[in-house]
Amino acid sequence: GLERRLYDAAMRHSERTPSERIAVIAIDDRSIANIGRWPWPREVHAELIDTPKAARAKTVAHTALFFEPQTARGLDSLRALREQLEGGTLADLGPQARETLVRSIDQAEQRLDSDGRLVQSMAAAGNVIVPSVFELGVSVGRPDQPLPAFAQKNAPTDDSGFGEPAQRSLQPIAPIGEAAAAVAHLNQLQDSDGAVRQEALLVNFDGHAVPSMALAIAAHSLNLAPSDLRLAPGVGVEL
Repeated sequence: GLERRLYDAAMRHSERTPSERIAVIAIDDRSIANIGRWPWPREVHAELIDTPKAARAKTVAHTALFFEPQTARGLDSLRALREQLEGGTLADLGPQARETLVRSIDQAEQRLDSDGRLVQSMAAAGNVIVPSVFELGVSVGRPDQPLPAFAQKNAPTDDSGFGEPAQRSLQPIAPIGEAAAAVAHLNQLQDSDGAVRQEALLVNFDGHAVPSMALAIAAHSLNLAPSDLRLAPGVGVEL
């Protein structure tokens, strides 16, 4: 307890000027008052990615959670209608009417496919890091679901058990995870007094060392690949 109080006092009396190269886009009360109640539509998140892309940002860390799809009602019906048109089921339509109807369906799909709009923005940016969350704890046996391939691409193998062990994971939906430049963990380690003073640089899940958002951001901004990260037990992570 004494060590924690001394640590907090030292942090309060230390001054560090943030780098001008870092910009924070906050989701705060003012944002919600202007845009609307949370959760926001995926189109809004897409705009939050398009804006730093236009400003030529090197790395974008988006900390919203995308664990479930967000598609508008009626999208499945539109796609079913498209299949009927393409399969020739609606034979009574002439070529011109069919073409007009298909064009209208295309436009309606683009408006209703919120996930598709976000995926498109993320893929175009090519520099977006999105979060995953883990249930920490020593796992008995293998996990029910392995780490998805899109999360493995920036998670080096961890045979030594260096990272914080985890039992289960919550990952972004596959289209978003595949469009992201990296998927990192957003777990924080809470002290007994409820404060958060540290985080695990790596979470060990399914034999992989999943980096924290902070580590993934640093690696991406320095043009480092997973192969450039070296686990040094007793020391930390070397870049």
